[in-house]
Amino acid sequence: MIRQLTAALLIAASLNITAVDTSDAEIIAKCMWGECRGAPSTMEKAAVAWCILNRVDSDKYPDTIREVITQPSQFTGYRASNPVDPELLWIAHDVITRWQTGDEGRVLPETYLYFVAGDGCNKFSETWPVGRDTWDWSAEDPYEKGANDVDAFAGMDEHDEPADEMDRAHAYLRRTYGGFDDGVLD
Repeated sequence: MIRQLTAALLIAASLNITAVDTSDAEIIAKCMWGECRGAPSTMEKAAVAWCILNRVDSDKYPDTIREVITQPSQFTGYRASNPVDPELLWIAHDVITRWQTGDEGRVLPETYLYFVAGDGCNKFSETWPVGRDTWDWSAEDPYEKGANDVDAFAGMDEHDEPADEMDRAHAYLRRTYGGFDDGVLD
């Protein structure tokens, strides 16, 4: 079922969105499940995905998403056996799409390559070990105003009014994957 994503994610050119590699979105979602599934906001979860992509763009790390995530002693929450949670998969897809199309909606500056958990949220830094120079969350939250292009992904129009961003994300995932069981994709 998940393998059908590549074809389903070819979005109209007018939305200026490119197709996202299924395996990239899945591995980021699995990493996010282990690193930030309890984070209180979509923006904070998206920051973990941006940190991964910052490393892909950095000369200090490998050049692929999979190599960055599976590099020894790095994203310790990642396990290949982690589930693909629908919300995290949607966030991973959204962040990869933003990254591929020019970083609009970036929630973490590209120089931030590190993070640690602490005080109920992840703390992101430009240096290791993470110290006092943590990200101040001053970027605009692209998720606060709604789901942006999720309405288009989900096939919604002006007459559809999902209750919240998660309803939009779930509608998108149902349309893309043909459904999911128990809130987690296999």
